[in-house]
Amino acid sequence: MNLPRTILVLRFSSIGDIVQTTSLVNTIMQYFPESKIDFMTLSKFAPLLEGHPHINKVHAVDINAGYKRLRQIGYEIEMMGYDLAIDLHNTTRSQVIRRGFINTKNVHIKKPRWKRFKLFAFHKNDFQENFSIRSWIHEPIQDFLPENFSINDTHLFVSERDQTRNMIETSRPQGMVGEMNNYIYR
Repeated sequence: MNLPRTILVLRFSSIGDIVQTTSLVNTIMQYFPESKIDFMTLSKFAPLLEGHPHINKVHAVDINAGYKRLRQIGYEIEMMGYDLAIDLHNTTRSQVIRRGFINTKNVHIKKPRWKRFKLFAFHKNDFQENFSIRSWIHEPIQDFLPENFSINDTHLFVSERDQTRNMIETSRPQGMVGEMNNYIYR
């Protein structure tokens, strides 16, 4: 495969896991600076990624989307012509979406479900001593990266919408800020 120019990253939840995936986004941009990266997540988590400078577009999926809708999303995404889809969730939801990919190369994370079960159920830790979430998140794309690639840090950025809201709140006279806070959803 040629170097990917258009990339879709899939991670639907939860907040901490989505934040961790920004490391992969930053690594991709380090090695493929001409690439365009889009991200697919649940609509309630989309604002976490909207301000990220390396994410071109956030595709928000309704948490209540059923099988038919997820299949339709997969076909719609296929029509967008991504070179590569990176599934960092590998759940039923993401697998149904990936089934719609015909020409889009896709890779996915291999979850250590059994190790995790043993850790929580039996307090038996079979993870390697040097296990790192950020390294694990990069496993699906190792074949595309140089042999000794460096893993980037995670980053969150404030979206333009939230920056504007903050400017409005802080530019009001002090008495009005308290009144406005009664009406602003946080």
